[in-house]
Amino acid sequence: MQYLMEKMSSSDAPPMCFDMLKTITDDFSENMKIGIGGYGEVYKGLLNGEEIAVKKLFPIHGIDDEALENEFRNLKKVRHKNVIRMIGYCYEISCRDVEYKGQLIWSQVIERALCFEYMKGGSLAKHISDDSCIHDWRTTYKIITGTCEGLHHLHKGGERKLFHLDLKLENVLLDEELVPKIGDFGLPQLFGSSYTHQISFMRRTIGFMPQEYRDSRGVSPKTDVFSLGVIIFHMMAGKKGYDDYWDARHRPNFSPKIQQEFIESVQEYWKTNMQTSQGYRWDRTDLLGVTTCIQLAMQCVEDERDKRPYVREIMGELKELDSKMEQMLKEDPKPPIHKLVFTKGLLKLKACMLLS
Repeated sequence: MQYLMEKMSSSDAPPMCFDMLKTITDDFSENMKIGIGGYGEVYKGLLNGEEIAVKKLFPIHGIDDEALENEFRNLKKVRHKNVIRMIGYCYEISCRDVEYKGQLIWSQVIERALCFEYMKGGSLAKHISDDSCIHDWRTTYKIITGTCEGLHHLHKGGERKLFHLDLKLENVLLDEELVPKIGDFGLPQLFGSSYTHQISFMRRTIGFMPQEYRDSRGVSPKTDVFSLGVIIFHMMAGKKGYDDYWDARHRPNFSPKIQQEFIESVQEYWKTNMQTSQGYRWDRTDLLGVTTCIQLAMQCVEDERDKRPYVREIMGELKELDSKMEQMLKEDPKPPIHKLVFTKGLLKLKACMLLS
């Protein structure tokens, strides 16, 4: 697979033939469909014996096709372990009979598709319960840090910086080893931020966007940081936990005490779950990790853009956290774990704390 991906994703590789994509996806059949988004439908395909993901893009009017093809080539150059790799694209113009108002007319048809590495773990949304990420704390922390690293790579850029502008649970994908990779990046550059803003409302994903983007389409690195914070919140406390915090945060009686009580409830949730896991010792390194991650999530979802950290600052805090935990474990190593069994519990957020 690595050889195939390197060969197909080289920046000078020609566009992929649309007929070939039809063949490997069984003519874009329902059986091969694995998802749908605001930009198109996603199918699984089998290319040279290897699985790939093919996003067949919806027809979008008013696009500069020459600029679009250049953008395809630029996106294929993005390389990072936590970013989905584009392995090819299709841009093809043909003429055929198309039904229009009950009649067949001879018309020009433009087909566009993007081809990516296939992620067997599916989207992160499938790994989130009402209470938190369904995995143990160590795995959850690795997914959080990996997602942050992927976004940091997009923001710092190679040849240029990329803002995602549609970052959400569905656009963080996991491989079979549960390594997270950010997908659907660069699509605002392909189709324009106006269309991205429009589909955010249509797909009801606007909850992952900050207020300045909802109101005036204001775009900055902090737009993605807000979305990242919502993702981390869902992993730490589930959708209900995030909704409860968001409601409490916007009540006039919100205070540092209420915020601290929320942090403590998240700490207790993860402690309880991990202590019920066979052979796992919950200790101060875990407590520090949980506390740091939920505090970072809170900083990321601040209403005022200037109060949110940059991703590079988040990476700095996570690097410092790793150093502290490494030193703690040198002083007091965890016992070896042969098999970790994670028992999902319930996050007990006290309504009286948050909503009273």
